[in-house]
Amino acid sequence: MIFLAIVSGAVGSCSNGGPSSSSGADQLATDVSQSPATAIPEVRDRPFEQAVSVLRRWGFSGPVTEVYNGKCVSGNRPGKVYRQEPPVGQLTASLGEVKLYTGCFDVSFSVSAGGKIEAVLDDPAERTGVANRFNLKAFNSLDFTVAADAGFVLESVSANGSTLVAQAGGGYRLPELTSDQTVVVVFAENPAPAPAPAPATTYTITATLLGGDCAISPTGAVSVNEGADQSFNITVNSGVIQFLEVDGSLEACNQFGCSYTFNNVVADHTLDVLCN
Repeated sequence: MIFLAIVSGAVGSCSNGGPSSSSGADQLATDVSQSPATAIPEVRDRPFEQAVSVLRRWGFSGPVTEVYNGKCVSGNRPGKVYRQEPPVGQLTASLGEVKLYTGCFDVSFSVSAGGKIEAVLDDPAERTGVANRFNLKAFNSLDFTVAADAGFVLESVSANGSTLVAQAGGGYRLPELTSDQTVVVVFAENPAPAPAPAPATTYTITATLLGGDCAISPTGAVSVNEGADQSFNITVNSGVIQFLEVDGSLEACNQFGCSYTFNNVVADHTLDVLCN
């Protein structure tokens, strides 16, 4: 039951043969004396009856009106005060009425594929029977955790369009609810790392000077990637080139120097040069 204590008497208003100015002043003095001269106290985060009790102890004897938002689900009633008028801190020497807004708010989660959320509830009555939808008394907070499935990572968490940042312990919090909240949790597939490229197949071309004052560049065992081309330059310091042999077969080469190219290498080769 809501108890509304209304200040007895009212300030006189003009009418035919209205009250004398002295009696009106006396009534005004009486009204002011029955209303506190200090700032209205904070009564949010309390049940309505408890909030009224605080106001009465503070000294307010005027009407206190409850404005219920009608959003508390069965089993979670009554809600709590989430707004008060006049607001906290306002001086109230002539305060005539206090309005207390009470009720509950819904928190609905939209969770993409690839993970789940777990709400940390203070009361089982905060469950609504609908998956990922909870009903909390006004000014309560809701903590929840987020977990990604194997192969997924958490991409984002937002409430009513604003990004939520994880707390130090990794969980999330919706603090002191004063409105309905829609929380969107998005997971994304964690792509498997690309396999390391297979090592290239290589072949060896062995270039050998059999004798004489000549040079082969490059010389010795030369590694070549499969499918690549490799050229060799043969120069003469003195004398002439007697022969150029590739894989045991003679190849044409100017006696004063030449070059030879292996195209599209797919096997090992030899290159031999003799000068005199």
